[in-house]
Amino acid sequence: MRAEDWADKPFANARGPRVVVLVNGESGAGRSALAGEMAAELGVPLFSEDVVRGAAAGALWALLGDSSVGGVVAGSWRPEDVLLVVDRLQRIGLDPAAVPEVWCFTAQDRSSAGPLGLGPTLPVDMGQGLGPGEIVRLALQVPSSGTSSATRHSKQVI
Repeated sequence: MRAEDWADKPFANARGPRVVVLVNGESGAGRSALAGEMAAELGVPLFSEDVVRGAAAGALWALLGDSSVGGVVAGSWRPEDVLLVVDRLQRIGLDPAAVPEVWCFTAQDRSSAGPLGLGPTLPVDMGQGLGPGEIVRLALQVPSSGTSSATRHSKQVI
């Protein structure tokens, strides 16, 4: 049987809510490991700047845009990178204000650069050593994209 012979229209590509989270911070601060654990806990792919660098970094955002379930995007963005990240999120149809950011820091580098501050910010002190329970609690704070969060910026440090 050919598609033209089929009586019904094909199913539209159904897209449910996507889970998208930015994991931001210096790569030496344990950000990459946390991002991988977050992706596993949330059941979504990991898209990391540690793997895709330079001019190919645009592919990272394209992969996120093509993912029907969303993903964890790991990178080292500084506050001056806000416009770039906003542009990339908007290009793939996401509201930057609804995308949570897990900001990884240590006591030594907390004052040097801060989070992007686009959506809900979940600060994580990487010097405290995160166990499986903390990873689960962190993942539970990540809403599906498009849902609103009661607080724009979380003050709780994990």
